[in-house]
Amino acid sequence: MYFAGHGVQVEGRNYIMTVDSANIASAEDVRRYGIDVGKLMRDVQVAGAATSVLFLDACRSNPFADAPWSSGRGSPIAANEYVSGNGSGQLASDMFAPVGAAISFSTQPEETASDGPSGQNSPYPTSFAETIGEIPGIKFSELFAQIERRVLAKTGGVQRPWVSSRIIRDVTLIGR
Repeated sequence: MYFAGHGVQVEGRNYIMTVDSANIASAEDVRRYGIDVGKLMRDVQVAGAATSVLFLDACRSNPFADAPWSSGRGSPIAANEYVSGNGSGQLASDMFAPVGAAISFSTQPEETASDGPSGQNSPYPTSFAETIGEIPGIKFSELFAQIERRVLAKTGGVQRPWVSSRIIRDVTLIGR
């Protein structure tokens, strides 16, 4: 699955936001209208997928920064956010891939990703499309390495993609 859009973290849970989320007024609205990333990954596993890959192309800027219930911080869907309020340094478990899965992010935890030039794709999806188009039959581990190299080159080393992978067998992706 490939998702491009906004992501938000509320109380240690991470959500990808749907196009109808413009009228979000509370954290409860995020939970109601957003898609819980951890639940999404569990649902894919329950459906019987032997291997699953989720690509999250979210700039991680906080579209709800001015909302009274928001922390106001950027990076609301940061992959290694500390679990809210526990102070233990534990990472949010819903952002770690389960066995047989991988989650790829357009940038490192607590960083924001470039949106790219107006009317064009950002460095992450551009790099993804270029790699798939140029190297059909690429293995996932090499796909991610190629995307990372390309994004680093396009952003002068400022943006670095991140992945949580627990894929335990060779997975080949089919390009065009």
